[in-house]
Amino acid sequence: MSSFFLSISPLVLALFHVVVQVCSQSCQVAISELQSERKVIILNSDKRSLKQPSNGKYSWKSGESIYFICGKDLKTLTCSPSSINAKRFDCVKPPDVTERDINRECNGKSSKTFQMGFRASGGLFVPYYELCYLMDTCSVSHVKHRLLGASFGGVSGTREKSFQSFVCPGLRYNTHYTQASQKQPDPRFYFQRGHLFPDRDAPVFAWKLATYSYGNCVPQWNTINSEGGNWWTLEYLVFKYAQQTPNTEYTIYDGVLYDPRNKQYLAKQEKKIEIPVWFWKVVTNQTHVLKVFFVSHNLKGTKQTFCNTNRCVNDRAKGTKTVETWDFYNEASRGITHCCYWKDLARKNPLPIEVQREINNKKN
Repeated sequence: MSSFFLSISPLVLALFHVVVQVCSQSCQVAISELQSERKVIILNSDKRSLKQPSNGKYSWKSGESIYFICGKDLKTLTCSPSSINAKRFDCVKPPDVTERDINRECNGKSSKTFQMGFRASGGLFVPYYELCYLMDTCSVSHVKHRLLGASFGGVSGTREKSFQSFVCPGLRYNTHYTQASQKQPDPRFYFQRGHLFPDRDAPVFAWKLATYSYGNCVPQWNTINSEGGNWWTLEYLVFKYAQQTPNTEYTIYDGVLYDPRNKQYLAKQEKKIEIPVWFWKVVTNQTHVLKVFFVSHNLKGTKQTFCNTNRCVNDRAKGTKTVETWDFYNEASRGITHCCYWKDLARKNPLPIEVQREINNKKN
């Protein structure tokens, strides 16, 4: 038996040498080394789409062209394993985050679909995610983004960034979100900028900057939006689920429902930036709808439900571990939450028709 292993050992060593040689002939940069807003936007070879990291790093073969945006400039490097490292991707300026109107309705006649992404000189625009905006009230309807667990590699969240204004000229988005402007009767409760596409889901630090737009947030009670609230908890659970299933790419839809019979606005005088009564999230993969979640925005609680059967658990307690994947707090101030399969919505589906049509193309 030992002579057999001795006889093949040269072959094994040769194969090992080839593997090592192939690995040494590639360029790799960990996304954990790109934790600065003044880092590049790395592109695919088409130079018009974002390159997705794998297992927390970018990789190129020796001699392969590396395309990236630095500030507003499109640049190119050639993969040379001895010379490519994170320092080669330092930029003087951060990426230019902007939106592009793609001229498509998404929730009624007053709605417009926008792509959020990064702009470079020469008219180049690289899209990242898509959002639906209600132009008459300057309010968000819903947002769609991709989530791939294998992309991540220890990238922390951004510090609280200034949100970028959106497409309603003259509207003082930032002012209306201040506590002084809101004048809430109980100072414990006030509206925050509720992310729809959370920056946590963006694997690359510079990509996170694109989520800080007023086109991607709605007024949300602080006790629901902050850590310990059910919307924050839902974002966290979806993110962890994606990391535990790293080979599956998810498409996430995040949106809100407004009350047409009792409209409330953050900008009261202008009747802009509508305050939602529900938040919703749909998690899908390439062929199936995993679940649809609803989080109430009523601090006094609600008996309304959109699901025939609640497939979430509502016995989460602060400071204790839970074995359930989808477990939430049963407290109105944190946002009463229920969830179900897409088919469980039956005739009660409250989502925009355009979203329903897109999701119905998947197998449920």
